[in-house]
Amino acid sequence: LFPYTTLFRSRTIDGSNLPPFVALKFFTNQDRALRVYLDEAERVKQFNHPHIVKVFEAGRVDGLALLCMEYVAGGTLLQRLGEVESPNAVSLEEALEWAYDIAEVLAYLHDWQPAFMHCDLKLDNLLLGPEGNVRLIDFGQSKTIDRLFVETAGVGAYPYMAPELLGSERDPSGRRYLQSDVYAFGVILYRMLTGRFPRPTLTEVHNLVPIRRPSELNSRIPRELDEFVMRCLETKPERRYHNGKDLLGNLTRIREVLAARSS
Repeated sequence: LFPYTTLFRSRTIDGSNLPPFVALKFFTNQDRALRVYLDEAERVKQFNHPHIVKVFEAGRVDGLALLCMEYVAGGTLLQRLGEVESPNAVSLEEALEWAYDIAEVLAYLHDWQPAFMHCDLKLDNLLLGPEGNVRLIDFGQSKTIDRLFVETAGVGAYPYMAPELLGSERDPSGRRYLQSDVYAFGVILYRMLTGRFPRPTLTEVHNLVPIRRPSELNSRIPRELDEFVMRCLETKPERRYHNGKDLLGNLTRIREVLAARSS
């Protein structure tokens, strides 16, 4: 799950003011750890949100960089959904609950001053806690943004990459907006609802192959939710929801509409 790190569950010492168990994250690339991941720890330590995994401390032990984090029993959302070839069943209620948790996190991050982008939102970085709630991890690629966009080298997992990250023939420099996180959110919700990625290959991402509506793959998806997902996946950032707060507000209204319809 984490090719650049090794994770251990560790029991803590009594009186340490830590939970009984923590997760210790050791980095296989120590040079990168010192440049990137220790910075990640300093960023995450300032957050206080129920859907963000806490980082307690970061430092070096016998010359090795490591993070001491909150231990979350359970696997990733990717494991829960299963492989694309044989996806596990997911109810509409589960998908909406998980999506709501993720939208709450994005609203929290994007509301910081300056706004905070996760930049690597994907199923591998979403843990499912014992009570079924989603917890976000891995802020190694995250960035703050105090203007419309920041330039990027197109780093990320390709099924989740928004088109603007790849640049164009006229301007090969990629750009990352708050709406780039919104796009990745749309990919995750699409996968939860259909069992597939909207553009599963790098070629399809590059060529902007048209995305099939979720309702074409799963007829049980309500029209409001179908339109919501497609807006998250718009090619142009300005046509998506503007940020996490906008995303959360619209998802809240959809849940209310669906709840009233079923009552």
